[in-house]
Amino acid sequence: MKWKANGKNIGELVIGEQESDGLDQLKFPTDVLIDEQSGDMFVADCGNNRILHFSAGCREGRMIGGGGRLNRPWSLALDIEGNLYVTEIGGDRVLMFSRL
Repeated sequence: MKWKANGKNIGELVIGEQESDGLDQLKFPTDVLIDEQSGDMFVADCGNNRILHFSAGCREGRMIGGGGRLNRPWSLALDIEGNLYVTEIGGDRVLMFSRL
């Protein structure tokens, strides 16, 4: 199977281009999750110890669980109510963030 983005054999840049902690940049992203209902995107930004939430079509994220509360977030899941679950490899935990 072959995947094409914009008719090319290369992927289309969605977010990030250099290693940084800006809300439009990433440092060692480990997982991405798309909310099928809203089209929003969540990214586990392991190197910056945060989750970024991007509203559909937006290229600047909103931080979830950053500010020292996460320790190397690794993977993401959403439940049927839209609550976000995050696994950490640095904190050996699974955290739940309620949908607001």
